[in-house]
Amino acid sequence: MKKKLLFLFVFLCFVLYCYPLFLEKTFGKCSFEQIIFHAMNPLKGTDVRLYYKGFGYAFVLPLFLTFLYMFPSWFVPKKFKSKFSKWQNGKLRTYLAWGLFVISIIFQMYILRIDVWYYNHKHPTTLFKDHYVAQKATDITFKEKRNAVVIYMEAMEKTYSDTTIFDKDYIPELTNLANQNVSFDRFYQYPGTQWTIASLVNGMCGIPLKIPMKGVRMDLFKTFLPSAVCISEILKDNGYNLGIIIGSDLKFSGLDNLVSQHGFDNYWGSKEIRKEKGEISLKQKGHGWGYNDDAMFEFAKEKITAASKQDKPFFYVLMTIDTHFPNGYFNPNICVHKENNFTDVISCSSALVNRFVEWIKAQPFGKDTAIIIVGDHITQGNDVYETIIKSKNRQIVNIFINGAKTPVKEKGRQFGTFDIAPSILSFIGAELPNDSFGLGRDLFSSTPTLSEESSPETLFQELPRYSPEYQKFFTPRTSQQ
Repeated sequence: MKKKLLFLFVFLCFVLYCYPLFLEKTFGKCSFEQIIFHAMNPLKGTDVRLYYKGFGYAFVLPLFLTFLYMFPSWFVPKKFKSKFSKWQNGKLRTYLAWGLFVISIIFQMYILRIDVWYYNHKHPTTLFKDHYVAQKATDITFKEKRNAVVIYMEAMEKTYSDTTIFDKDYIPELTNLANQNVSFDRFYQYPGTQWTIASLVNGMCGIPLKIPMKGVRMDLFKTFLPSAVCISEILKDNGYNLGIIIGSDLKFSGLDNLVSQHGFDNYWGSKEIRKEKGEISLKQKGHGWGYNDDAMFEFAKEKITAASKQDKPFFYVLMTIDTHFPNGYFNPNICVHKENNFTDVISCSSALVNRFVEWIKAQPFGKDTAIIIVGDHITQGNDVYETIIKSKNRQIVNIFINGAKTPVKEKGRQFGTFDIAPSILSFIGAELPNDSFGLGRDLFSSTPTLSEESSPETLFQELPRYSPEYQKFFTPRTSQQ
Protein backbone atom coordinates (compact mmCIF):
# COMPACT_ATOMS: atom_id res chain seq x y z
CA MET A 1 0.00 0.00 0.00
CA LYS A 2 1.40 3.41 -0.95
CA LYS A 3 2.43 5.66 1.90
CA LYS A 4 -0.15 8.39 1.26
CA LEU A 5 -2.95 5.87 0.95
CA LEU A 6 -1.67 4.06 4.02
CA PHE A 7 -1.64 7.33 5.94
CA LEU A 8 -5.32 7.98 5.12
CA PHE A 9 -6.26 4.39 5.94
CA VAL A 10 -4.49 4.46 9.33
CA PHE A 11 -6.02 7.85 10.07
CA LEU A 12 -9.49 6.40 9.39
CA CYS A 13 -8.72 3.48 11.72
CA PHE A 14 -7.81 5.83 14.55
CA VAL A 15 -10.94 7.95 13.92
CA LEU A 16 -13.06 4.81 14.20
CA TYR A 17 -11.31 4.04 17.48
CA CYS A 18 -11.24 7.53 19.02
CA TYR A 19 -14.74 8.79 18.18
CA PRO A 20 -16.55 6.12 20.26
CA LEU A 21 -14.06 6.91 23.01
CA PHE A 22 -15.17 10.56 22.85
CA LEU A 23 -18.83 9.51 23.09
CA GLU A 24 -18.24 7.34 26.14
CA LYS A 25 -16.00 9.87 27.92
CA THR A 26 -18.45 12.71 27.25
CA PHE A 27 -21.91 11.15 27.34
CA GLY A 28 -21.35 7.98 29.34
CA LYS A 29 -23.01 4.81 28.07
CA CYS A 30 -25.06 6.01 25.12
CA SER A 31 -27.00 3.75 22.78
CA PHE A 32 -26.45 3.34 19.07
CA GLU A 33 -30.06 4.52 18.53
CA GLN A 34 -29.25 7.71 20.40
CA ILE A 35 -26.35 8.40 18.04
CA ILE A 36 -28.47 7.68 14.96
CA PHE A 37 -31.24 9.93 16.25
CA HIS A 38 -28.93 12.91 16.75
CA ALA A 39 -27.35 12.30 13.34
CA MET A 40 -30.84 12.61 11.83
CA ASN A 41 -31.82 15.77 13.73
CA PRO A 42 -30.51 19.33 14.04
CA LEU A 43 -27.82 19.99 16.64
CA LYS A 44 -28.38 23.73 16.50
CA GLY A 45 -27.68 25.47 19.79
CA THR A 46 -25.26 22.84 21.13
CA ASP A 47 -22.64 24.11 23.57
CA VAL A 48 -19.65 24.93 21.35
CA ARG A 49 -17.29 23.29 23.87
CA LEU A 50 -18.69 19.91 22.88
CA TYR A 51 -17.74 20.59 19.26
CA TYR A 52 -14.18 21.49 20.33
CA LYS A 53 -13.90 18.33 22.40
CA GLY A 54 -15.33 16.20 19.59
CA PHE A 55 -12.89 17.76 17.10
CA GLY A 56 -10.02 16.95 19.43
CA TYR A 57 -11.04 13.29 19.76
CA ALA A 58 -12.19 12.72 16.16
CA PHE A 59 -9.46 14.63 14.30
CA VAL A 60 -6.53 15.95 16.35
CA LEU A 61 -5.91 12.78 18.38
CA PRO A 62 -6.22 10.41 15.35
CA LEU A 63 -3.92 12.68 13.36
CA PHE A 64 -1.32 12.63 16.13
CA LEU A 65 -1.51 8.83 16.44
CA THR A 66 -1.23 8.44 12.68
CA PHE A 67 1.94 10.53 12.58
CA LEU A 68 3.38 8.32 15.34
CA TYR A 69 2.50 5.23 13.29
CA MET A 70 4.08 6.63 10.12
CA PHE A 71 7.12 8.18 11.83
CA PRO A 72 9.57 5.32 11.16
CA SER A 73 8.64 5.34 7.46
CA TRP A 74 8.84 9.09 6.83
CA PHE A 75 11.17 10.73 9.31
CA VAL A 76 13.90 8.25 10.32
CA PRO A 77 17.39 9.49 9.28
CA LYS A 78 19.23 7.29 6.77
CA LYS A 79 21.85 6.12 9.30
CA PHE A 80 19.10 4.62 11.48
CA LYS A 81 17.03 3.09 8.69
CA SER A 82 18.70 -0.30 9.03
CA LYS A 83 17.27 -0.60 12.53
CA PHE A 84 13.80 -0.04 11.10
CA SER A 85 14.25 -2.28 8.05
CA LYS A 86 11.37 -4.56 9.02
CA TRP A 87 9.07 -1.58 9.51
CA GLN A 88 10.13 -0.21 6.12
CA ASN A 89 8.76 -3.37 4.55
CA GLY A 90 5.51 -2.31 2.84
CA LYS A 91 3.72 -5.61 3.49
CA LEU A 92 4.34 -5.49 7.23
CA ARG A 93 3.01 -1.92 7.46
CA THR A 94 -0.07 -2.92 5.49
CA TYR A 95 -0.77 -6.03 7.57
CA LEU A 96 -0.46 -4.03 10.77
CA ALA A 97 -2.79 -1.35 9.35
CA TRP A 98 -5.43 -3.97 8.55
CA GLY A 99 -5.02 -5.37 12.06
CA LEU A 100 -5.57 -1.86 13.43
CA PHE A 101 -8.70 -1.58 11.29
CA VAL A 102 -10.14 -4.82 12.67
CA ILE A 103 -9.38 -3.74 16.26
CA SER A 104 -11.03 -0.34 15.72
CA ILE A 105 -14.18 -1.96 14.29
CA ILE A 106 -14.39 -4.41 17.21
CA PHE A 107 -13.86 -1.58 19.70
CA GLN A 108 -16.58 0.51 18.05
CA MET A 109 -19.04 -2.37 18.12
CA TYR A 110 -18.17 -2.99 21.77
CA ILE A 111 -18.69 0.63 22.84
CA LEU A 112 -21.79 1.32 20.73
CA ARG A 113 -23.20 -2.23 20.91
CA ILE A 114 -24.03 -2.18 17.20
CA ASP A 115 -24.30 -5.97 17.20
CA VAL A 116 -26.96 -5.81 19.92
CA TRP A 117 -28.88 -3.15 17.99
CA TYR A 118 -28.83 -5.31 14.86
CA TYR A 119 -29.92 -8.41 16.80
CA ASN A 120 -32.83 -6.53 18.38
CA HIS A 121 -34.10 -5.38 15.03
CA LYS A 122 -33.98 -8.90 13.65
CA HIS A 123 -35.94 -10.37 16.58
CA PRO A 124 -39.32 -8.59 16.85
CA THR A 125 -41.24 -8.05 20.06
CA THR A 126 -44.97 -8.22 20.70
CA LEU A 127 -44.72 -5.78 23.63
CA PHE A 128 -46.56 -2.94 21.88
CA LYS A 129 -49.15 -5.29 20.40
CA ASP A 130 -49.88 -6.77 23.83
CA HIS A 131 -49.63 -3.73 26.10
CA TYR A 132 -49.94 -0.43 24.20
CA VAL A 133 -53.20 1.34 25.04
CA ALA A 134 -54.34 3.99 22.56
CA GLN A 135 -56.48 6.75 24.08
CA LYS A 136 -58.58 9.47 22.49
CA ALA A 137 -59.77 12.73 24.01
CA THR A 138 -63.30 11.33 23.99
CA ASP A 139 -62.17 8.33 26.05
CA ILE A 140 -60.92 10.47 28.93
CA THR A 141 -63.09 12.43 31.34
CA PHE A 142 -62.03 15.11 33.79
CA LYS A 143 -63.49 15.28 37.29
CA GLU A 144 -61.36 18.38 37.75
CA LYS A 145 -59.19 20.46 35.44
CA ARG A 146 -56.25 21.74 37.41
CA ASN A 147 -53.62 23.96 35.88
CA ALA A 148 -50.28 22.23 35.63
CA VAL A 149 -46.64 23.26 35.49
CA VAL A 150 -44.27 20.42 34.63
CA ILE A 151 -40.58 21.12 35.28
CA TYR A 152 -38.18 18.79 33.49
CA MET A 153 -34.84 19.08 35.27
CA GLU A 154 -31.83 18.20 33.16
CA ALA A 155 -30.18 14.99 34.46
CA MET A 156 -31.43 15.52 37.99
CA GLU A 157 -31.47 12.43 40.13
CA LYS A 158 -32.15 11.67 43.77
CA THR A 159 -28.67 10.19 44.03
CA TYR A 160 -27.30 13.65 44.81
CA SER A 161 -29.06 13.36 48.17
CA ASP A 162 -27.52 9.96 48.97
CA THR A 163 -25.32 10.46 52.03
CA THR A 164 -23.92 6.92 51.71
CA ILE A 165 -21.84 8.04 48.72
CA PHE A 166 -21.72 11.84 49.22
CA ASP A 167 -20.72 13.66 52.37
CA LYS A 168 -24.07 15.50 52.45
CA ASP A 169 -27.39 16.04 50.68
CA TYR A 170 -26.64 18.36 47.75
CA ILE A 171 -30.30 18.90 46.83
CA PRO A 172 -31.91 19.60 50.24
CA GLU A 173 -34.74 21.71 48.79
CA LEU A 174 -35.80 18.98 46.35
CA THR A 175 -35.47 16.36 49.10
CA ASN A 176 -37.72 18.44 51.33
CA LEU A 177 -40.31 18.85 48.54
CA ALA A 178 -40.24 15.10 47.88
CA ASN A 179 -40.75 14.32 51.58
CA GLN A 180 -43.66 16.73 51.90
CA ASN A 181 -45.41 15.67 48.71
CA VAL A 182 -45.68 12.58 46.48
CA SER A 183 -42.52 10.93 45.14
CA PHE A 184 -42.17 7.40 43.78
CA ASP A 185 -38.99 5.46 44.50
CA ARG A 186 -38.43 2.44 42.22
CA PHE A 187 -37.46 3.99 38.90
CA TYR A 188 -35.90 2.10 35.98
CA GLN A 189 -34.30 3.88 33.03
CA TYR A 190 -35.29 1.72 30.09
CA PRO A 191 -33.92 1.81 26.52
CA GLY A 192 -35.33 4.69 24.52
CA THR A 193 -35.66 6.95 27.58
CA GLN A 194 -32.10 7.96 28.42
CA TRP A 195 -31.70 11.34 26.74
CA THR A 196 -33.75 14.55 26.94
CA ILE A 197 -35.98 14.40 23.85
CA ALA A 198 -36.54 10.67 24.46
CA SER A 199 -37.60 11.41 28.03
CA LEU A 200 -40.04 14.06 26.83
CA VAL A 201 -41.55 11.64 24.28
CA ASN A 202 -42.00 9.11 27.09
CA GLY A 203 -43.47 11.64 29.50
CA MET A 204 -45.83 13.13 26.92
CA CYS A 205 -46.73 10.15 24.71
CA GLY A 206 -46.22 7.14 26.96
CA ILE A 207 -43.79 5.41 24.60
CA PRO A 208 -39.99 5.16 24.31
CA LEU A 209 -38.17 6.85 21.43
CA LYS A 210 -36.93 4.23 18.98
CA ILE A 211 -35.37 4.36 15.52
CA PRO A 212 -36.96 1.93 13.05
CA MET A 213 -34.59 -0.14 10.94
CA LYS A 214 -37.08 -0.10 8.07
CA GLY A 215 -37.76 3.14 6.25
CA VAL A 216 -34.99 5.15 7.93
CA ARG A 217 -34.34 8.45 6.19
CA MET A 218 -32.70 11.71 7.24
CA ASP A 219 -35.99 13.65 7.33
CA LEU A 220 -37.79 10.96 9.36
CA PHE A 221 -38.42 13.26 12.34
CA LYS A 222 -39.60 16.30 10.39
CA THR A 223 -42.96 14.77 11.08
CA PHE A 224 -42.33 13.63 14.64
CA LEU A 225 -44.12 10.33 15.37
CA PRO A 226 -47.28 11.60 13.62
CA SER A 227 -49.46 8.64 14.62
CA ALA A 228 -48.49 8.72 18.29
CA VAL A 229 -51.07 10.36 20.56
CA CYS A 230 -49.65 12.47 23.39
CA ILE A 231 -51.21 13.85 26.55
CA SER A 232 -50.65 17.36 25.18
CA GLU A 233 -53.19 16.60 22.43
CA ILE A 234 -55.63 15.15 24.95
CA LEU A 235 -55.33 18.30 27.04
CA LYS A 236 -55.72 20.62 24.07
CA ASP A 237 -58.88 18.81 22.99
CA ASN A 238 -60.15 19.25 26.55
CA GLY A 239 -59.74 23.02 26.48
CA TYR A 240 -56.25 23.50 27.94
CA ASN A 241 -53.85 26.26 26.89
CA LEU A 242 -50.46 24.62 26.33
CA GLY A 243 -46.96 26.06 26.35
CA ILE A 244 -43.35 24.91 26.61
CA ILE A 245 -40.30 27.00 27.50
CA ILE A 246 -36.61 26.07 27.33
CA GLY A 247 -33.52 28.27 27.43
CA SER A 248 -31.78 26.46 24.56
CA ASP A 249 -32.62 26.25 20.85
CA LEU A 250 -35.95 24.53 20.12
CA LYS A 251 -34.56 23.06 16.93
CA PHE A 252 -32.05 20.94 18.82
CA SER A 253 -33.05 17.27 18.45
CA GLY A 254 -36.24 18.25 16.62
CA LEU A 255 -37.97 19.49 19.78
CA ASP A 256 -39.77 22.16 17.72
CA ASN A 257 -41.30 19.48 15.50
CA LEU A 258 -42.40 17.38 18.46
CA VAL A 259 -44.20 20.17 20.33
CA SER A 260 -45.67 21.97 17.32
CA GLN A 261 -47.12 18.75 15.90
CA HIS A 262 -48.50 17.39 19.17
CA GLY A 263 -50.82 20.03 20.54
CA PHE A 264 -48.69 22.83 21.98
CA ASP A 265 -50.09 26.27 21.16
CA ASN A 266 -47.08 28.19 22.41
CA TYR A 267 -43.39 27.29 22.47
CA TRP A 268 -40.35 29.34 23.25
CA GLY A 269 -36.67 28.48 22.93
CA SER A 270 -33.65 30.79 22.99
CA LYS A 271 -34.50 32.23 19.55
CA GLU A 272 -38.11 32.99 20.44
CA ILE A 273 -37.20 34.49 23.83
CA ARG A 274 -34.58 36.67 22.15
CA LYS A 275 -37.20 37.99 19.71
CA GLU A 276 -39.33 39.15 22.63
CA LYS A 277 -36.62 40.23 25.05
CA GLY A 278 -33.74 41.31 22.84
CA GLU A 279 -30.17 40.00 22.89
CA ILE A 280 -29.04 37.82 25.78
CA SER A 281 -27.46 39.94 28.51
CA LEU A 282 -24.42 38.80 30.47
CA LYS A 283 -26.71 38.10 33.45
CA GLN A 284 -28.98 35.89 31.31
CA LYS A 285 -26.26 34.03 29.45
CA GLY A 286 -25.78 30.33 30.12
CA HIS A 287 -22.93 27.93 29.35
CA GLY A 288 -23.32 27.87 25.57
CA TRP A 289 -26.77 26.33 25.20
CA GLY A 290 -28.58 29.68 25.43
CA TYR A 291 -30.36 31.35 28.36
CA ASN A 292 -29.54 30.19 31.86
CA ASP A 293 -32.28 28.69 34.02
CA ASP A 294 -32.75 31.81 36.15
CA ALA A 295 -33.53 33.84 33.01
CA MET A 296 -35.79 31.05 31.71
CA PHE A 297 -37.80 30.98 34.94
CA GLU A 298 -38.20 34.77 34.92
CA PHE A 299 -39.54 34.55 31.37
CA ALA A 300 -41.81 31.67 32.40
CA LYS A 301 -43.30 33.75 35.20
CA GLU A 302 -44.52 36.28 32.66
CA LYS A 303 -46.02 33.67 30.34
CA ILE A 304 -47.67 31.61 33.09
CA THR A 305 -49.14 34.74 34.67
CA ALA A 306 -50.59 35.75 31.30
CA ALA A 307 -51.95 32.21 30.75
CA SER A 308 -53.62 32.24 34.18
CA LYS A 309 -55.71 35.24 33.14
CA GLN A 310 -57.28 33.39 30.24
CA ASP A 311 -60.65 31.72 30.57
CA LYS A 312 -59.28 28.17 30.43
CA PRO A 313 -56.81 25.98 32.34
CA PHE A 314 -53.15 25.98 31.36
CA PHE A 315 -50.51 23.29 31.02
CA TYR A 316 -46.93 24.58 30.82
CA VAL A 317 -43.74 22.55 30.48
CA LEU A 318 -40.44 24.14 31.57
CA MET A 319 -37.10 22.51 30.79
CA THR A 320 -33.92 23.38 32.68
CA ILE A 321 -30.45 23.27 31.12
CA ASP A 322 -27.90 24.53 33.71
CA THR A 323 -27.09 21.00 34.90
CA HIS A 324 -26.25 19.70 31.43
CA PHE A 325 -23.03 17.70 31.27
CA PRO A 326 -20.10 17.84 31.10
CA ASN A 327 -19.59 20.94 33.25
CA GLY A 328 -22.99 22.52 33.72
CA TYR A 329 -23.42 26.24 34.26
CA PHE A 330 -22.58 27.84 37.58
CA ASN A 331 -24.57 31.07 37.74
CA PRO A 332 -22.46 33.58 39.71
CA ASN A 333 -25.48 35.86 40.16
CA ILE A 334 -27.41 33.39 42.33
CA CYS A 335 -25.02 30.56 43.26
CA VAL A 336 -22.30 30.23 45.87
CA HIS A 337 -19.13 28.14 45.38
CA LYS A 338 -18.81 25.54 48.13
CA GLU A 339 -17.31 22.37 46.69
CA ASN A 340 -15.79 23.77 43.48
CA ASN A 341 -17.20 20.93 41.41
CA PHE A 342 -20.46 19.91 39.72
CA THR A 343 -22.28 19.61 43.03
CA ASP A 344 -22.28 23.42 43.25
CA VAL A 345 -24.30 23.52 40.01
CA ILE A 346 -26.64 20.80 41.30
CA SER A 347 -27.21 22.60 44.61
CA CYS A 348 -27.90 25.85 42.82
CA SER A 349 -30.46 24.18 40.53
CA SER A 350 -32.24 22.63 43.51
CA ALA A 351 -32.54 26.02 45.22
CA LEU A 352 -33.63 27.74 42.00
CA VAL A 353 -36.45 25.27 41.28
CA ASN A 354 -37.61 25.45 44.89
CA ARG A 355 -37.73 29.25 44.62
CA PHE A 356 -39.88 28.95 41.50
CA VAL A 357 -42.23 26.46 43.20
CA GLU A 358 -42.67 28.91 46.08
CA TRP A 359 -43.46 31.64 43.56
CA ILE A 360 -46.24 29.53 42.01
CA LYS A 361 -47.72 28.75 45.42
CA ALA A 362 -47.82 32.46 46.24
CA GLN A 363 -49.76 33.42 43.08
CA PRO A 364 -53.56 33.81 42.95
CA PHE A 365 -53.71 30.76 40.66
CA GLY A 366 -51.38 28.72 42.88
CA LYS A 367 -54.10 26.88 44.80
CA ASP A 368 -55.49 25.52 41.51
CA THR A 369 -52.13 24.59 40.00
CA ALA A 370 -50.45 21.19 40.17
CA ILE A 371 -46.66 21.14 39.98
CA ILE A 372 -44.74 18.15 38.68
CA ILE A 373 -40.93 18.06 38.90
CA VAL A 374 -39.18 15.32 36.94
CA GLY A 375 -35.55 14.56 36.21
CA ASP A 376 -35.47 13.85 32.48
CA HIS A 377 -32.89 11.06 32.83
CA ILE A 378 -30.12 9.96 35.14
CA THR A 379 -26.76 11.70 34.90
CA GLN A 380 -24.65 10.80 31.85
CA GLY A 381 -21.32 12.28 32.86
CA ASN A 382 -19.78 15.09 34.94
CA ASP A 383 -16.90 15.56 37.34
CA VAL A 384 -18.66 13.65 40.15
CA TYR A 385 -19.88 10.87 37.84
CA GLU A 386 -17.47 8.32 39.34
CA THR A 387 -19.14 8.92 42.71
CA ILE A 388 -22.67 8.84 41.26
CA ILE A 389 -22.23 5.41 39.69
CA LYS A 390 -21.35 3.89 43.06
CA SER A 391 -25.05 4.08 43.89
CA LYS A 392 -26.96 0.83 43.45
CA ASN A 393 -30.31 2.64 43.35
CA ARG A 394 -30.14 5.55 40.94
CA GLN A 395 -33.48 7.36 40.76
CA ILE A 396 -34.65 10.41 38.85
CA VAL A 397 -36.18 13.19 40.91
CA ASN A 398 -39.97 12.96 40.67
CA ILE A 399 -42.20 15.17 42.80
CA PHE A 400 -45.96 15.67 42.48
CA ILE A 401 -47.27 18.76 44.30
CA ASN A 402 -50.84 19.99 44.88
CA GLY A 403 -52.67 17.58 42.61
CA ALA A 404 -56.21 16.27 42.45
CA LYS A 405 -55.29 12.78 43.71
CA THR A 406 -53.19 10.92 46.20
CA PRO A 407 -51.64 7.56 45.28
CA VAL A 408 -53.11 4.27 46.41
CA LYS A 409 -49.53 3.20 47.06
CA GLU A 410 -46.51 5.51 46.98
CA LYS A 411 -43.52 3.54 48.23
CA GLY A 412 -42.21 0.56 46.30
CA ARG A 413 -43.94 1.31 42.99
CA GLN A 414 -41.77 0.21 40.07
CA PHE A 415 -41.98 2.50 37.06
CA GLY A 416 -40.34 3.81 33.91
CA THR A 417 -40.41 7.22 32.26
CA PHE A 418 -43.44 6.30 30.11
CA ASP A 419 -45.50 5.90 33.31
CA ILE A 420 -45.15 9.65 33.87
CA ALA A 421 -47.63 10.42 31.03
CA PRO A 422 -50.79 8.83 32.52
CA SER A 423 -49.71 9.86 36.01
CA ILE A 424 -49.66 13.54 35.01
CA LEU A 425 -53.13 13.26 33.48
CA SER A 426 -54.48 11.53 36.56
CA PHE A 427 -52.79 13.96 38.95
CA ILE A 428 -54.46 17.00 37.37
CA GLY A 429 -57.93 15.43 37.46
CA ALA A 430 -58.37 13.05 34.51
CA GLU A 431 -60.01 9.63 34.65
CA LEU A 432 -58.29 7.18 32.28
CA PRO A 433 -59.87 3.97 31.01
CA ASN A 434 -57.82 1.07 32.42
CA ASP A 435 -55.56 3.65 34.13
CA SER A 436 -53.41 3.48 30.99
CA PHE A 437 -51.87 5.69 28.36
CA GLY A 438 -49.52 4.18 25.77
CA LEU A 439 -47.24 1.79 27.64
CA GLY A 440 -47.65 3.87 30.78
CA ARG A 441 -49.84 3.08 33.77
CA ASP A 442 -51.18 5.58 36.28
CA LEU A 443 -48.93 5.55 39.35
CA PHE A 444 -51.75 7.01 41.46
CA SER A 445 -53.96 3.99 40.75
CA SER A 446 -53.71 0.40 41.94
CA THR A 447 -53.15 -0.85 38.37
CA PRO A 448 -49.73 -2.53 38.05
CA THR A 449 -47.18 -0.87 35.79
CA LEU A 450 -45.51 -2.98 33.10
CA SER A 451 -42.45 -3.11 35.37
CA GLU A 452 -44.63 -4.71 38.04
CA GLU A 453 -46.80 -6.80 35.74
CA SER A 454 -43.90 -8.51 33.98
CA SER A 455 -40.48 -7.49 35.27
CA PRO A 456 -37.87 -4.79 34.65
CA GLU A 457 -35.59 -7.44 33.15
CA THR A 458 -38.25 -8.32 30.57
CA LEU A 459 -38.69 -4.67 29.58
CA PHE A 460 -34.94 -4.13 29.24
CA GLN A 461 -34.92 -7.09 26.87
CA GLU A 462 -38.07 -6.35 24.87
CA LEU A 463 -38.17 -2.55 24.51
CA PRO A 464 -35.14 -2.25 22.17
CA ARG A 465 -36.50 -4.88 19.78
CA TYR A 466 -38.18 -4.15 16.47
CA SER A 467 -41.94 -3.70 16.69
CA PRO A 468 -44.27 -3.53 13.66
CA GLU A 469 -46.75 -1.71 15.89
CA TYR A 470 -44.20 0.92 16.87
CA GLN A 471 -43.26 1.33 13.20
CA LYS A 472 -46.80 2.61 12.57
CA PHE A 473 -46.16 5.68 14.74
CA PHE A 474 -44.03 7.00 11.85
CA THR A 475 -46.90 6.80 9.35
CA PRO A 476 -49.39 9.65 8.77
CA ARG A 477 -52.23 9.75 11.25
CA THR A 478 -55.64 8.52 10.10
CA SER A 479 -58.96 10.21 10.91
CA GLN A 480 -59.77 7.41 13.36
CA GLN A 481 -56.74 8.14 15.57
